[in-house]
Amino acid sequence: MIKNLISAFIFLLLIAACSKDPVALPDEPIEEEKQLLSLRVDGFSQNLLPFVDRIQASNLSASFFSNAVSSSSINLSDHINTLEFKVFHKNKLVDSIRQNSLDSDFGIYEKYLPPDGNAYRVFVAGAMLDAGGDIELKRGVDTDDTYIKVLPEPVDAFFFYNSYMVGTEPQTESIQLKRFVGRLEIDLLEEVPPNAHRIEITIDNTAQYFMPVSERGYHLNPKGDDSTPHNTSKTIIFKPEDRGRTDYSVNLYFVLKSKLGSAAESSKVTIKAFDTSNKEIVREINNVILQANKRIKLSGIIFTHHPNRELEIQLNSDWDSEVSEYRF
Repeated sequence: MIKNLISAFIFLLLIAACSKDPVALPDEPIEEEKQLLSLRVDGFSQNLLPFVDRIQASNLSASFFSNAVSSSSINLSDHINTLEFKVFHKNKLVDSIRQNSLDSDFGIYEKYLPPDGNAYRVFVAGAMLDAGGDIELKRGVDTDDTYIKVLPEPVDAFFFYNSYMVGTEPQTESIQLKRFVGRLEIDLLEEVPPNAHRIEITIDNTAQYFMPVSERGYHLNPKGDDSTPHNTSKTIIFKPEDRGRTDYSVNLYFVLKSKLGSAAESSKVTIKAFDTSNKEIVREINNVILQANKRIKLSGIIFTHHPNRELEIQLNSDWDSEVSEYRF
């Protein structure tokens, strides 16, 4: 009798031990069921290099200015220093990775994803961020699209979007980024006076956010009424070594509401110069033609009174070459 009880007790212990073995849940596919999605950023779709000052700052050779340089020969980290990858599945964020140009895998995304017949939507944002800068790549509240915003102000920035169906075989693809900003350049054709303090530049009616799927920007609301104006502004404080210079120049980037590749937009540019006593000089330049992936150059006098100075403007599609001047 005692022997039978002991046997029964041991049998129950064995059953309890077996019940603790891990069991794969139905909604958690085992690794063997997942497939690799591998993406490598290898260049820029417009086949245009970043601005000359960026290249010069990197001490690259003059031969690098050539437009004939193919994307495959471009070193990604010479042009952008931050990449953000986000993957959505059935409208939910399933993966998010931030990479720095110093990372050994910069520009490479690899992830094992479970196939279930629904597409994975991949968004990539890249930018040459300054110290303290950041990229926002988030799903919009009032739209099925995501949005990109560079903080604290726009810089040279790029995007990529595509959807992928994960099947029974790994997917490997080389992808290229597309620029969604333009750049305004301002050159002073005068000596910076000793009492100069700062310059404030404003471009009217620009976008605050950019949507990769729609390939367009928006002010505040991606749908319906988006008429509340948003202006892109930048304040530049003169350094002691800037005063007395005769070759001073500044620039700022902008995002437009119009779809990439569409007609250029007309906007107003306001330049305000302040001296150390906070005296203000204002120059307003109307009907400035702006377009994404293009740059415009304004050259003229601000601190020196010159009421009859005329303006000349030309939109340039070559990211690197010299631009005809728009004089004020």
